[in-house]
Amino acid sequence: MGFEGEQLKITVGCCGNAGLSLRDYSEKFEAIEIQSTFYRLPSINTAENWRQQVRKDFIFTMKAFQGITHPINSPTWRKAGSQKPIEKVENYGHLKPNEQNFECWINTVKICKALKAKVCVVQLPPSFICNEENAKNIVEFFKNVEKPFAVAIELRHRSWDENQGMLEKSLKEIEAIHVVDPLVKKPFLKNKKGYYRLHGLSKRLDYRYQYRDDELLKLLEEIKRIGCQDNFVMFNNLSMREDAIRFKELVEDGFVSALEGKNLEDRLRIILKGIRFPIKAKELSDKRGYLLIRVNSKTFTLSEVIKMISSKEFNSFDELLNLMKASLFEK
Repeated sequence: MGFEGEQLKITVGCCGNAGLSLRDYSEKFEAIEIQSTFYRLPSINTAENWRQQVRKDFIFTMKAFQGITHPINSPTWRKAGSQKPIEKVENYGHLKPNEQNFECWINTVKICKALKAKVCVVQLPPSFICNEENAKNIVEFFKNVEKPFAVAIELRHRSWDENQGMLEKSLKEIEAIHVVDPLVKKPFLKNKKGYYRLHGLSKRLDYRYQYRDDELLKLLEEIKRIGCQDNFVMFNNLSMREDAIRFKELVEDGFVSALEGKNLEDRLRIILKGIRFPIKAKELSDKRGYLLIRVNSKTFTLSEVIKMISSKEFNSFDELLNLMKASLFEK
């Protein structure tokens, strides 16, 4: 459904299926960013099957195949299997406008079409620094390929942030979206579409990060301030499912499930929704251990609290709650 009003639409999803089957995921969200296409492209039949598993208005976006963006020495190629090139390997990556990269793009487009993808995310590695050659490659590559969808470009080297004019000029020439995290920076170029990827707010990428209520509120404010008509907000952290659901509630209903909860019991009920007791401590830690609990201005992961308790099994919610209270309020 997303949020629409005064020509502003916000669609919330995750980078990946957040531990759910595609069909179950599509019942909770309106969009998904397919990650696996970056490492290796599926067959067209597989992509068509994914499309058939979901409702007609469900939106796919996907990452472009790494052959277009990442040189052959990138560790990401380890997951490419038989799709890793063995000839003319020096030609791959960094959007070099050559036969090998164009072929990778053609194959990427085929999968996008099978999925009826609205956006293709082109993620450049940190080795793709800001210089005249790379800025020229961005333009020359995309001026010479088919683009039956929006192209969203994410740059991972900070030198691009220091050369706004060069990047803005290149993106404007090819009508591309500048992918950013609005809590960190604004896009250099405003388009009708906005594409935002949320990786956490630490100085370095921190996939364990979970967003606070005030941060989700600020995220919504920043998206409105940027003012793109059609916005995709894609969470890419370990708690992506919960954070995306909370932000979706905020967008649609003006309400966000509190990270803290009104108290420890409320918060615990939120993060243990769907958990059946009795449950082994290790199993609970594996399933929900990354989620956060805040007590007396201190933040703990559920795994950290379970270690404090030193119990191997919990027979009921009340038992776990009482053990947590005993451990946390002694700290």
